[in-house]
Amino acid sequence: GMFCSIEPAGALRMETDLSIRFRRPDEVDLMAVRLGTFHFVPWASREYLARHGTPRSPEDLLGHRLLDHFAYYNDEGDWNAWFTLARAAKLIAYRTNSSPSLLAAIQSGLGIGLLPTYTCEFATGVVPLDIGVRTHSCIWLTYHRGIRSTLRIRAVTDWLRSLFDHQTTPWFRDEFFPPRPC
Repeated sequence: GMFCSIEPAGALRMETDLSIRFRRPDEVDLMAVRLGTFHFVPWASREYLARHGTPRSPEDLLGHRLLDHFAYYNDEGDWNAWFTLARAAKLIAYRTNSSPSLLAAIQSGLGIGLLPTYTCEFATGVVPLDIGVRTHSCIWLTYHRGIRSTLRIRAVTDWLRSLFDHQTTPWFRDEFFPPRPC
């Protein structure tokens, strides 16, 4: 089965075999494999931009409806550019703990929010805003040291690593890879 949550499942307590996290685990009995880096930029729908104008700088975002995700505040990534804007914003129009909900809110024209640079690989109706606001977060695959030699764990681990291959999925590289418009 699959369990999705902002809070990581306890691999040490064997609540899960594998866990994908935005934070490297501290537990010594957990294996941690760095899969790559998620890069985030602001996105908006074309309809929102037609109604409210296109921001040209980070400061311009302060006059817009910002959409926020609780996960950004629990992460070890570099979110300072976004935190500064979110604190200064007059209006956080929407805050969620669900990435699909955030995407849907942006697509529906509710406001501007951070999405990964690979968003156009699976979504439509949103536009990346190249205004100098970029954040990033490492992504980790973790599992209990005692199960690493299990065939099914190795098979899934190898498959997950292939999904983050930096040649075929360049947006997971450490260096920023710009998003393409949808």
